Amino acid sequence: MPPELAGAIPSIDKFQVEGFLRAIQKQLNSAGKRGFFSKRTVGAQVREKFTFEDMLCFQKEPIPTSLLKVNSDVISRAVKLFQVILKYIGVDSSDRVSSMSLDERIELVSKLFKHSLKRSELRDELFMQVSKQTRHNPDRHSLIRAWELMYLCASCMPPCKEIGGYLSEYVHTVAHSISNDSEVQALAMNTLNALKRSVKAGPRHTIPGREEIDAVLTGKKLTTIVFFLDETFEEITYDMATTVADAVEVLITLPHMYTYISYLWVAGTISTEKLV
Repeated sequence: MPPELAGAIPSIDKFQVEGFLRAIQKQLNSAGKRGFFSKRTVGAQVREKFTFEDMLCFQKEPIPTSLLKVNSDVISRAVKLFQVILKYIGVDSSDRVSSMSLDERIELVSKLFKHSLKRSELRDELFMQVSKQTRHNPDRHSLIRAWELMYLCASCMPPCKEIGGYLSEYVHTVAHSISNDSEVQALAMNTLNALKRSVKAGPRHTIPGREEIDAVLTGKKLTTIVFFLDETFEEITYDMATTVADAVEVLITLPHMYTYISYLWVAGTISTEKLV
């Protein structure tokens, strides 16, 4: 087991390892293929059986079932999530890597959030599927897109405690490995910080808007205006993971806020749970 997967061992019971690998083997046999996991192997040896490590490696083919043990009624949704992920990172089974517009990427991210945000088991499945596509991904463009998606997911919602423990260790390893691409390291570090924030705040109650997703993808700063009863106002920045509590922490550092903190209101952009 490679070091970056060590954190997955305590939660291995959450994975349907045998079921997934059996379904993969069946899929390969029916397609007349010998394998499609992107794993660094020694020499040209072809193994007869696949492993848990293979299960968590990049693949360009659709998955036949979920990675995690989920209720039977959501397995088909889990499979569809992976199809959206493949499209987002620009990979298809023909080995082509395709590009898409920013609008198309935002639409796909919204679709992923729409189908996973309200279901904790699908949130965990989404995290594992995206992280799978970051391991041994042979194409840099696709790898960057996968890490970009990890950052977006971490900014919007947390995984469960067990899956979160593994993901935090894995992302930390990637973020601090000097052998990794600098852009990958930066995205991994952003993901690590976003995970810490989302674990503290919990999942969003509303799907992020187009403007919020666009800001993460393009690095734009989002701002909102806070008005006070003395007819003054302040402009503050926020992002997809910002909560009202975060905003208040910023506002109370302002000199004139000591008098008016209990009366502040935000002009149409902050809900009782998230800045949206």
